[in-house]
Amino acid sequence: MEEIKDEVTLKFLKYWEQRFKMIFEQNTNWTKLFLTIEQQNLPNGLTIEKFCTTYGQEFQMNISFKKDENANHYDLTITR
Repeated sequence: MEEIKDEVTLKFLKYWEQRFKMIFEQNTNWTKLFLTIEQQNLPNGLTIEKFCTTYGQEFQMNISFKKDENANHYDLTITR
């Protein structure tokens, strides 16, 4: 991923990096995990595709998403 200088995007990415690390440290016996990201919380410079690809590669997991048009959020399915 190209270098990100936008403070809002960096803060968002740092939050999710810490969240994924915590999930992996505290929960070792899962194979599928479901999370939601509100569409309005996704920074302008970051697409959901880029988010899923980046963290999927970094943490060696598969992240797929589905946009819920009615609720304006993304449903993430994470498998490892």
